[in-house]
Amino acid sequence: VMKLRGVNQILALTITVLVAASTVGGWGPRIQMLSLLFTAGFCFALERYRATAGMEWLIGLVVGSWIWSNLHGGFVIGLLLMAVYLVGGAIDRVQGGMTWKQATRSQKPFLLALVGATLVTAINPNTYRQLEYPLKFLTPNSFTNTIQESLSPNFHLYQLLPFELMLIGLIVCAFIVRRRVSWVDVLLCACFTHLALQQTRNVALWC
Repeated sequence: VMKLRGVNQILALTITVLVAASTVGGWGPRIQMLSLLFTAGFCFALERYRATAGMEWLIGLVVGSWIWSNLHGGFVIGLLLMAVYLVGGAIDRVQGGMTWKQATRSQKPFLLALVGATLVTAINPNTYRQLEYPLKFLTPNSFTNTIQESLSPNFHLYQLLPFELMLIGLIVCAFIVRRRVSWVDVLLCACFTHLALQQTRNVALWC
């Protein structure tokens, strides 16, 4: 994804090393690793659609949502990513000179893909209840408060230092950037920073 964005190779490698250092604690034979894989795949597909507007990428996202929902509850992350790209893309078009009506019309295929991706998640043994389950982990409750990785990150731990450095770096970049930043990126940073600061398990997704 960084290569698609035109990021310098040395910078991309440095960021990848920091990401690996931040997330290595959660690596292992756990089903959550599938969600990290699908998250990366969705990011790649969304970037390709953003660059080419190829319908095959939207079809892939719908099929991917169905497969993901039958493997792990983290599939809601895919729906969140699609929603961010949908809304952020529409705002970018308005800032580029379109009216809201024109921007909405141009995003119609993407909106239909998001609706389709949401509906296909019900095609599993748990039907629509599959969509309700992961929502229980989005806000603190008596269940998540007893799980260590559901608590907010403890920045006193050395293993979270790379995450802290990248978070600070992100804030610095926001102040020194000279070009207009896409609203897709702004919303991605806002949504996933909130998730990462709320629960340690989401630090890997933020990265």
